[in-house]
Amino acid sequence: MSAAEMASLSPDVRRRHSHTVEGDDIDDADLLHLLSDDELHLGGALSPVATRQASGIPLTQRQLFALAAYWFGWAVLWMPLLVIVLPKQIVEIAGPESKGSNMSSILMLGSIVSLVCLPLFGSLSDMSTHTFGRRRPFMVAGCVTATISLVVMGYDPPMPVYTSCFLVLSVSNNMIIAPYSALVPDVVPQSQRGTASSWLGAMAMLGYLFGGFLTFFMTSMGTFGTLLLLNVFHALALYVTVKYTDEVQFKPPVSSATIITPRRTPFGSIAATVVSFIAPLRRHDFRLLFITRFMTQMVGIATVQEFLSFFVSDAVVRPFLFRGSVVATSPSEAVAIMFIPMLLGALLTSSLSGVVSNALGGKRKVIVYWSGGLMATGCLFLMVSREFTAVLFAAGVFGCGYGAFTAVDWALATDLLEDDKEYAKDMAVWGIAMVLPNLAMPLVGGLLDYVQRLSPVNTLGYSLVWFIAAVEFTAGSYLVKFIYKIQ
Repeated sequence: MSAAEMASLSPDVRRRHSHTVEGDDIDDADLLHLLSDDELHLGGALSPVATRQASGIPLTQRQLFALAAYWFGWAVLWMPLLVIVLPKQIVEIAGPESKGSNMSSILMLGSIVSLVCLPLFGSLSDMSTHTFGRRRPFMVAGCVTATISLVVMGYDPPMPVYTSCFLVLSVSNNMIIAPYSALVPDVVPQSQRGTASSWLGAMAMLGYLFGGFLTFFMTSMGTFGTLLLLNVFHALALYVTVKYTDEVQFKPPVSSATIITPRRTPFGSIAATVVSFIAPLRRHDFRLLFITRFMTQMVGIATVQEFLSFFVSDAVVRPFLFRGSVVATSPSEAVAIMFIPMLLGALLTSSLSGVVSNALGGKRKVIVYWSGGLMATGCLFLMVSREFTAVLFAAGVFGCGYGAFTAVDWALATDLLEDDKEYAKDMAVWGIAMVLPNLAMPLVGGLLDYVQRLSPVNTLGYSLVWFIAAVEFTAGSYLVKFIYKIQ
């Protein structure tokens, strides 16, 4: 923290900040006693929640770990689920003939659910006055329903039941993600957001790597056992975040009762609610960030994660060799092994990028340019690679780009937030860019199936899919240039 920023704090806050720098931990519950009356008024209005971010007191490494812990659990569950488990179950339940179309259709339905649920749960979270906090009650409820859905999915039920359970799982995921996304701007000071984003990126990469390791044993554990194990780690990670990330509820004193604001209700005016959901997109920088994330992180990444398993099964030469030795006996094992170079590269770059960004004075655009270029290059390698060794190299290149982008992804979004009372809703709108591309996946899946039928020997369909992903990464990264508020 700069000398000017330090001077702007009250004496008590300056004293506790100096103790934090020396290594002492500060309980978030103490913040109410540290902040002056002026510091509890954000933007001229009494803030409903006193946050560490408002005080400027940095988080300790232990608190950053607790905040990012859930992102580890989310990654342990969702990357293996989408890349390995879901494609395998679709083939087992519905057959291999239209696997691309079936996969895309399920994800499209999940995305439609997310378009409604993300801003809805974000808005409800912002308005919550629950004594347990604005964010944590939704996260716990979402985890419970997600657990039930995953248990049913593990039994390989008929396709209508499986699809219904996946939709419930999507609702549950949004019930967690919308409020969780707001925890970062809630508790992390502006000066620490690059570091926090780096923590989130690194924990996600560790989660992907660990989830891939677990699914390597799916043949012996079975689908049910694999989903159950992923489920357990997901729930444990959420417990750590909920338990050790404090939300401090602030109730205005009686002397401040003259400040009267209209009571907001989520269903009082449908038109007003819809307008409030799209309001962040009216801001130039936020709108461009939304488009950038739509194109870079999810149109490209959704294409990779949804068709990678099918690509390995249909296009990569068998046996799966690395330096002359067989390293996998099935496509699911081969994909799990691909996680190793991909996620080791991602872990390296995600650990460094946020810190480098802060060291450069918050400059994030250069990192986005490099990450987009590396991911596009990795896709171009996949476009022409059919030997497993070459595919592993392509995965490593892609992972380096992916890790760098995830490290600054959260920081890019939180840098553009304005109203602390609507953090969850605005972050939910940003999160829609993560699921919206899945609405186009049936077109990509149908195109893949059609072109593959025309040229199954040359696997031309997969070459086209990787080319589309490379174009999206390149275009999305370039658009960051026109976001003026981000350096």
